[in-house]
Amino acid sequence: MNNDRIFIAAYGIGGCWSGYTHAKYVSASNEMEAEDAAYDLAFDEFSDHLKRGISYGAFIKDDDDPTCGGRLKQSARDMLQYD
Repeated sequence: MNNDRIFIAAYGIGGCWSGYTHAKYVSASNEMEAEDAAYDLAFDEFSDHLKRGISYGAFIKDDDDPTCGGRLKQSARDMLQYD
């Protein structure tokens, strides 16, 4: 039996204090596993920018809050529409 849930893996370059610029849906059994997936996505996409740092996080998918409490920039929300 598969108990995976849908999470939003959010990530970007630098501190992302104003919001994450990238996002993708991931399936994971818990938040830690989803954060691992977010790290992998961030590292794969931004490995050229490690000097500037990368940020990542995972949020439970909630249709009532598509911005994850305001943590997703419009570019990240746009990415989720096509994921």
